[in-house]
Amino acid sequence: MPTAGSFPQWHRAAGAAGVPCTALELPAVHHLIGAVTAAGLRVRHQRLLRFSRPHQGGLAALRHLRRLGADASPRPPLAPGELRRLLAHWPRQEALTWEVLLLLGRRETETSIP
Repeated sequence: MPTAGSFPQWHRAAGAAGVPCTALELPAVHHLIGAVTAAGLRVRHQRLLRFSRPHQGGLAALRHLRRLGADASPRPPLAPGELRRLLAHWPRQEALTWEVLLLLGRRETETSIP
């Protein structure tokens, strides 16, 4: 599951440009673990995986996310002028980074077999 620690470069660029960040609001790790635990999953192993994509510019990064299907957002897309401002504030040398929480567990059942 992707986590709230994902795409900080995008969030910072949007803030610096004064435009809305259209990245999805992703849940914090502790909220995800709490939700699966409350749903009856006994977590046996958890690992936070960190990924990065080498810097290729803001437009290339956003296009890559679109190809992955990771560009879905409940917010409307940026207007052309807003997009230009966002790209002007995109980090010049920084890789795009994201996090994925991997959880392995077992669903607790009412009757357990020894």
